[in-house]
Amino acid sequence: MDRKKIDSALAVALMSSAPAGKDRFSVFIEMADPVAGPEQLFLKELGILNARPGATIVTATLSKDSIAALSDQPWISRIRLARKMKFAGRS
Repeated sequence: MDRKKIDSALAVALMSSAPAGKDRFSVFIEMADPVAGPEQLFLKELGILNARPGATIVTATLSKDSIAALSDQPWISRIRLARKMKFAGRS
């Protein structure tokens, strides 16, 4: 796993997850260049189906192993943990 591409919140979540790897994490995936054929195929193999040609940021819910495999790709620039949105005026 290329830890330089993982943001600190995701790194903490990954370290505190169960070793069995059953935890899944909602993430933003930032690519250095727009998605093309081979990259799109790789993402699809990980179950990321929303990566359209030309996209540079996609979202996904991935296992620890998938995040590790993704972070090792040279065309991935950063993977960030997605945070739950809070709506204004609600507790």
